[in-house]
Amino acid sequence: MKHSLISIILVTFAVAPCAAQWKTAVYDDQILAFGVHDTTLFISAPPFPSSPGSVLRFVPNAAPADHWVEADSGIDFTQGNVTSFASLGRYFFAGITHSDGSNGPVFSSSNNGSMWTHGTTAGPIFTAGAYLFSTYTGPSEIVRSGDSGNKWDVMKELAVSSFAAIGTWVFVNTGSALWQSEDTGNHWSELSPQFVGAMTVMDSIIFITGATNGSVIESTDSGSQWNQVAVDSGTTPLHVNALATDGKNLFAGTTKGVYLSRDAGKTWVPKNEGLTYLNVDVLGVCDTLLFVNTPASSIHYTAMRSIPEMIADTGTASVVQALQPGDSIEVYPNPASRMVTIMSSEPILGIQVTNILGVTVLPSSFPLPEGEGMSLNFSNVPPGTYFVAIRTEKGTILKKVTIVR
Repeated sequence: MKHSLISIILVTFAVAPCAAQWKTAVYDDQILAFGVHDTTLFISAPPFPSSPGSVLRFVPNAAPADHWVEADSGIDFTQGNVTSFASLGRYFFAGITHSDGSNGPVFSSSNNGSMWTHGTTAGPIFTAGAYLFSTYTGPSEIVRSGDSGNKWDVMKELAVSSFAAIGTWVFVNTGSALWQSEDTGNHWSELSPQFVGAMTVMDSIIFITGATNGSVIESTDSGSQWNQVAVDSGTTPLHVNALATDGKNLFAGTTKGVYLSRDAGKTWVPKNEGLTYLNVDVLGVCDTLLFVNTPASSIHYTAMRSIPEMIADTGTASVVQALQPGDSIEVYPNPASRMVTIMSSEPILGIQVTNILGVTVLPSSFPLPEGEGMSLNFSNVPPGTYFVAIRTEKGTILKKVTIVR
């Protein structure tokens, strides 16, 4: 049964990037989670009637017959199903969820999924910068590792269903509340949204759905304030089951199909051409492809579509980084070679600069009076992408700066 599944995926994947609509990826089965390690796509599937669950790996440069291979040797599926993946350096991690919904063990691989070993923590698993986050069972605790899972430190006693991050800010979904850490897990505070369902982060904006009514709210100031996002078909708000982003575009999986926003959730366009079943409950992005899973009565239907093809007929609007108070702060030039200037029309309480691993590369600055500018000297840091966290009375704003030489 597994081999017939792999054949179906292989044939349809080859034609999806140039297709003009959705193409079937997996029929009569379900995808529980998507994961990307380096440039390799992984998916997890639940048990078949006569076999345990599975993890499949796509190898883009292999011979066609080897494009999709089983990559789950060493994973104990009697513990449950793989529902989360995380990548950190050369290690790839898979988190198990038990059949009763409780967190199961985490497995790790150092050879791109060819062999897995049992870890000491429980899923879900997540990476934020240089850190790996997971949980312990017993009392449920958030744990963090700075050495790829060899040593773990307890950070907070919380039951976790999923993680998200913006730079050094880590967000935890407990299923009934949302918690935030501004310093990569050292200190935690509960945020106002309740009944958190799906969660995704795009630039400095975090989007979540309500677990009961499927409404979407967003925060542009790292969780201090929240605004309603209307995903609708004409005049009727839709129930949103899943959210995903490729970094530029936002996707919503709804009871009425897939909707695309190119302006950070302000406007939405349906993208359902060729989608057989419209009740989308799982979304996943790999490179330029969007994958969806739809539960259709007694079967599950999974499809894929090229993201560039999807946005080709939606106009030329680009995503707006809607920040609070985004219009009052300027960071320039960007890209820059050495010096970056920050101008603000209101007082800045502090600035922190981190690299993509969450490591501080420039010291925190002193409060900046209203209307004055400040220059940051990147001369002693290597070229690359950096995050500038600018703290004001209205919240913390995250700006991305690219250094080139």
